[in-house]
Amino acid sequence: AGCRWEAAFFAPREEPNAGAGLRLAFEGYSDVLPRFAADVARLVGLHMGPEGPQEVEVVRRIARKELRKGGPASKYAGTAGVAAALDWVTGARVRQEALKLWRSVGESIAGRSQALVAGKLGADDTPR
Repeated sequence: AGCRWEAAFFAPREEPNAGAGLRLAFEGYSDVLPRFAADVARLVGLHMGPEGPQEVEVVRRIARKELRKGGPASKYAGTAGVAAALDWVTGARVRQEALKLWRSVGESIAGRSQALVAGKLGADDTPR
């Protein structure tokens, strides 16, 4: 209770050593945050995308509905580009891209990972 997380994915960029990336952000109380973050990261890492053509079609339908509503994808990537990507996507392509993403994340995690921890001490807490 009281925990939440967000994820963002980054496509490969034209920079030295800049592969695809993943940012996971977590919020929660200090007594449960380490376990929550580990559980979410494990589940995200195991996820390989929709199973079968029916699930791909469900995801495609949801994404198209979001485009019509003017969601974030339409603002950042442009509706035409996202619609073309939705036409191109298949379950096999999603799994292939997921493998490339996790490989890139795995290769970069030791040298280019970051952690930002912020918090507010209570009246009875002392920094350690």
